[in-house]
Amino acid sequence: MGFMLGWAFYTLSSGLSGDLMAKKAIRDIETGMVFDHIKPGYGTRISDVLKRRLWSEKRCPVYTGEGVKSSAMGEKDFVKLDGPHLEPGSDTLSEIALIQPDITVNWIKKGERTGKKPARECIGDIIHTDLIGCGNTNCIANDEAPGIYEVLDKDSLRVRCHYCERVFEAKYNGK
Repeated sequence: MGFMLGWAFYTLSSGLSGDLMAKKAIRDIETGMVFDHIKPGYGTRISDVLKRRLWSEKRCPVYTGEGVKSSAMGEKDFVKLDGPHLEPGSDTLSEIALIQPDITVNWIKKGERTGKKPARECIGDIIHTDLIGCGNTNCIANDEAPGIYEVLDKDSLRVRCHYCERVFEAKYNGK
């Protein structure tokens, strides 16, 4: 029996609305990760990061549940990654934390949770990403070069740009 987080079936967004929305079971995972307590609407963005960064090399399934009932949040999204474990500090987990820093990251092995952390604690010391833009509008990180940022404070998400050394609070730009 795999890791469940207390639910068996989820309503997945399928381009349909209301009663036409398809219900599908999302299977338990034996080994992998579960990203939980995601604000509604952001699950797909996190899923996109996982697919973009992992699909070409690992070919691992990514499952997204949207609009799941939650006693704490009313509604939430979640994402399951079937297969690999991502290490705290990796660019992939850092990007996820930039999108939703307060979600819960769970590591699953043999169907049991083996670790749990808030996403912001998984941010690396250096982030390579295009999900934030430099606070300096003239900086090459905004258009010409890939963004590289030193993380100064994980709680406030204060970063320093590698190119121009501007210090600013990282904000997800919706890319």
